[in-house]
Amino acid sequence: MRLGLGRRGAWWVWSAGFVAFGALEALVLHLLGGALLPRPAALTLDVVVDVLTLAVLFAFVSPLWSAHTVTDDGTARLRFGMLGSIVVRPGDIARARPFTPTAARPAEVGVGFDDETCRLTLVRSPESPLVFASFTRPVPARIQLFRRVLAAECLVSTDDARRLVAALGQDEPYHA
Repeated sequence: MRLGLGRRGAWWVWSAGFVAFGALEALVLHLLGGALLPRPAALTLDVVVDVLTLAVLFAFVSPLWSAHTVTDDGTARLRFGMLGSIVVRPGDIARARPFTPTAARPAEVGVGFDDETCRLTLVRSPESPLVFASFTRPVPARIQLFRRVLAAECLVSTDDARRLVAALGQDEPYHA
């Protein structure tokens, strides 16, 4: 089963700003390199900067088409594009429930990891339905492309919180 990450609006705004900044950075380095460096060095600078900028931009916009996947055996791969992911096996889930953010416990946009609580956050839009899951043991996760962490709990945005909670094997209704 595939479930989306919820609304895209907030991440589109972040992505548009990031793309504009990346294009501006490449333009400034192109102009400075062309003015200050010999032609072969300026061309090399352009190629290196453009390739690196495109790679970073691709990773940054990847949550726009990302989805969570739950297999037939109950294994869930909760993804945030190339920026973060966690693979949760059915026995790892202590509890999963829909989550409503409050002023004391807000949902922040993006990928995050709180070292104190070991909470992994994969939220594309705080206006989307959210699911909070706690685990029976620390579960390996990847954030910021390459950083490895052990998560004790996870907050993710989704298209349908109740469907994701049911897919995670938590069929009993949750009452706030």
